[in-house]
Amino acid sequence: FGPGGARSGGGGRAALRGPARADLLAGAAAGPLTTELELPAAGDRRFPARVHAVPLVNEAGTLLASVVIAHDLTAERQEAELGRQLAQAEKLAAVGRLAAGVAHELNNPLGNVLLYSKLLLEDAGDPALREANVRRIADNALRCKAIVRALLDYARQSPVEMDWADLNHLVEGAVGLVAGELGLRRVACELRLAEDLPKVRCDGRQVQQVLVNLIQNGLEATEAGGRVTVFTERVDGDGVVVGVRDEGRGVAPRALERLFEPFNTTKERGMGLGLSICYGIVERHHGRIWVESRPEGPERGSTFYVRLPLDGDGGDGR
Repeated sequence: FGPGGARSGGGGRAALRGPARADLLAGAAAGPLTTELELPAAGDRRFPARVHAVPLVNEAGTLLASVVIAHDLTAERQEAELGRQLAQAEKLAAVGRLAAGVAHELNNPLGNVLLYSKLLLEDAGDPALREANVRRIADNALRCKAIVRALLDYARQSPVEMDWADLNHLVEGAVGLVAGELGLRRVACELRLAEDLPKVRCDGRQVQQVLVNLIQNGLEATEAGGRVTVFTERVDGDGVVVGVRDEGRGVAPRALERLFEPFNTTKERGMGLGLSICYGIVERHHGRIWVESRPEGPERGSTFYVRLPLDGDGGDGR
């Protein structure tokens, strides 16, 4: 375009006209300019474009012309919209799975409450039977309460209170909390803790909650006489890893990809929220949690790993 806005050459499917052209050229006269505009196309259509305008001046600084290049954004906009629709579809699918899980978990105890309530009405004359049915109703009501409480814990996402902590001490504390159950199940717990492990900046209470959950899962998966191993190690870069290895039957390959989803469990009485809560806690610490599993062979079992950065702010442990 020349200084007066007249088109000076070249071809293309779109042309700048009216106020848009005047504003663009006025801005380009002061220096290179990039903006996004709706440009006219063939017929009455318009298309989004990213427009770059560069002034051409002579040695005296006089504006001779402006070079304008327009990049069609139609495909980019369509791709972005498709991505948004896919993300929304995934959210809806996740909500659907969560709702189905809640309905399934609550349906069983509520069905039992209804059953024993009817039996209570039919056998109101037998005190012993009435007491047994009332106890069953209370037990199933408590189970409903536990499901709701676990769901709230999963959704609450408590704020992280960061402070420097010794990961080995957190491991020892977590093992102490499940020591009674280890004894009852006759499962040994071996600690392999790295010496001189740097401290990590974390929420010690939440990290210990993750450790307790992983150790408890490990001992529940291990038969009497077996062993659960908990280890820590420094990794390359600015992180540490804690792992929990069990001697259970492992995780089937088809179940691995959904292992950390809510209400996904292989336990007979489990609700499937423990690993989901662990995943959320580790994510809020900018860490990573994953599992390696061998369902068969002499070394069968699962190892859960949690990698934590030394400092969420990028510093060194102290």
